[in-house]
Amino acid sequence: MREEIIEKLRERIVTLQLKPSDTINEKALAEEFNVSRTPAREALLHLAAEGLVSMVPKQGARVADMNFFNLREVIEYRSILESGSAALIVDRCTPKLIEELNKIVRDLVEIDSDDSIAMKRHDARFHKILRHATGNQLLERQLELVHIKFIWLSSSIPSYTPQKDTIEEMQNIISAIESKDIPALKRRLVQHARRFIEFLSEQSIKGLDLL
Repeated sequence: MREEIIEKLRERIVTLQLKPSDTINEKALAEEFNVSRTPAREALLHLAAEGLVSMVPKQGARVADMNFFNLREVIEYRSILESGSAALIVDRCTPKLIEELNKIVRDLVEIDSDDSIAMKRHDARFHKILRHATGNQLLERQLELVHIKFIWLSSSIPSYTPQKDTIEEMQNIISAIESKDIPALKRRLVQHARRFIEFLSEQSIKGLDLL
């Protein structure tokens, strides 16, 4: 039950159903999931460790404030982790996982480019498979944490949606895995992550102080 609370509460936060600084009532959370306050509090503490929740002394829990000055650090950290995972992915990615990656790309081709929610959902699935392909639970968890933070921060920028060139980037990533080209996979993964920094830089030029 604790894991279910974590998963559903995390989804509400990263999709902005719960907005930064919103109060999260521990008692109400326990009642909603029909559990004692202990698993509800444990879930909040877990999300606090992920940086999505703030535990305020004598006030309780609330959704953490967004800090866009840390966004570049999040993306740089993600780039380092994904680049470092390339050798493991090439070595351990099974034909079944490669087919799952290809299916996501095929599904993306059929999606309206304006459907940002569907595109982000497929992008999240793509990266979940890549994380699993490392075969390293510790690395997989760190990649998951940084990706969760990335989704949360990027969701708050209305003008940002994954572009159709995401499909080409995904195809290049799959090709590098299939050809077991570790240097190429490193480049592709970093390029995929850093494209968002380029987008933010453009928005800053347009007057949005995001970096």
